[in-house]
This record gives sequence, structure tokens and C-alpha cells, in this order.
Amino acid sequence: MIETLKDIWDRMTNQVIKTTDLAMSTTQTLVAFKDTAVEITSQFSILLEQTNLDYYKEAKKIGYDVKSNKELAKVLMDDCDTIISATEEVIERIEDLPKILTNTSITIKQMTILEITKKLESLMFVFPRLEMYIMYKVSGDKKLLYKSGYEDILRTAVLYHDVIKDFKSKSTIFKDVDGLSSVMLRGEVSEIKAIASKNDTRFNYGKNKFITSWIYNIGKLSVDMDIAKIERLKDSKKLMELKILELQETETSGGVSTQISKQIEYYENKITKLDRNIEELSNVED
Repeated sequence: MIETLKDIWDRMTNQVIKTTDLAMSTTQTLVAFKDTAVEITSQFSILLEQTNLDYYKEAKKIGYDVKSNKELAKVLMDDCDTIISATEEVIERIEDLPKILTNTSITIKQMTILEITKKLESLMFVFPRLEMYIMYKVSGDKKLLYKSGYEDILRTAVLYHDVIKDFKSKSTIFKDVDGLSSVMLRGEVSEIKAIASKNDTRFNYGKNKFITSWIYNIGKLSVDMDIAKIERLKDSKKLMELKILELQETETSGGVSTQISKQIEYYENKITKLDRNIEELSNVED
């Protein structure tokens, strides 16, 4: 019971991520994907080679840039292989992570691996549904409908194609991950600021939108939070300076008091610490 309560408390306070559990769940998702999507893609590819129906025309409507059934079959097989190989790769990366990650200790590199995992899980969910949607639109067979009725299929398809483009160059995306920093997302913010302002050439990956945009957003959030924090610190400093003036006036009118002198010294020390914090937060690398 105590262990259960401790586990709940850890999740509430530190957002604990058990990477062993994540590796296992991702592996299970991949196994299920292979059991269903691979079979669907294989059978669908055979159908595309044999039929005279223009499946590729419906595929074009949901973002597949193809001009024939044969071309569609090849693209679908490529997508399926890409998802499988990239997921196998990311599972290996997860297994190399520390067994426990928290929001106070996680690094840029580790967080990116987790985000890539989420992206791949979404691809494994959407891909077979796109295939079934194409079959349904051509055949009209309602047995091919999922419970959702494909209400969001067009929006989902746009997101799918945008994400899988990054994984088409699997070697590039994982090479970029290897080059990411091991600086913590919390604690030291100078490097995150440098990434956000695009001054750090190590993180300039050009066409790799997933990594660059994600790091930019994280960095921008960090900078925005720092700006707000600086303003709060400056306000606190002003209040303390006013308090010191008030104490000095009291001391002048009522004579020197040891108690008042200690209070003035206390606030002066607080202001010194505030100035140091403001300077550190304002220290963005150019």
C-alpha cells in the first residue's frame, strides 16, 4: 500500500516516466501493428495490382501523390516498412534511457525520443485506417467503416502525411537525435534559449521540421517564462527598495536601531540575490 501511495505521489509531483513500461507498451503496439497493418497492406497491394477500379483516385483525395494503383501499392508498402523500422529503432533508443525519467531531470535528447515515440504510435494508429478508408470509398462496403465513420479522416490524413515525411528519412532523424544536447530542460536555460533563437548551429537541421520546430517551441516557451519571471523579480526588487527607504526614514527620525539596521541589511541581501537572478535569466547567448 505504501509503495502504491509513493508511486501516485511521484506521478503527481514529478511526472514519472518508467521507460521500461514505455518500451514494453511500444513493443506491444508494434506487434499489433504488424499483425494487422502488414496483412492489410499485403492483401490490398495484391488487390491494387489485379483490379481495374481506380483506388488511386480516392487515395489522392487524402494526400497520396500517386498516378496509378501500382504506384499506390508501392507507396503503401513503403509507409508500412518506414513505420516498422522507425519504431524498432526508437524502441532501442528507449531501452538505452534511464529506467526512470521525471520532468525535473529529463534532457532535451530524452524528451525528443519520447516525442518521436508518440509520433510513431499515432502513425501506427492512423495508417491502416487510411487504407480501409480508400477501400470503403471505392467499394461502398460499410463493413470497412470504423466506429468513428471516418469523420476526421481528411484532417487526420494531412497530419499523417506531414509526420511520415520526417520518418521517410529515418537515418537523418535519428542521426539528428544523437546530436541533441543532454542539458536538462529545467535548471539550465541558456542552451535552450540559444536553440530557440537559432543561434546554435548544432540544432539547425534544415528540412527536419519535427526536431527543429519542437525544440524551437520548447525554447520559446522557456524564454517567455523567463521574461515573465524577470518582470516579477523586478517588481519584487522595487517593493524591497521602497521598504528599505521606509526603514531608513524611520531610522533617521527615531535614531539608530539595531533591529531596523538588521531589517535593512536583510532586504539589501535579498535585492543582491534578485539582481543575480535577473542577470542570469537575462543572459541570452548572442
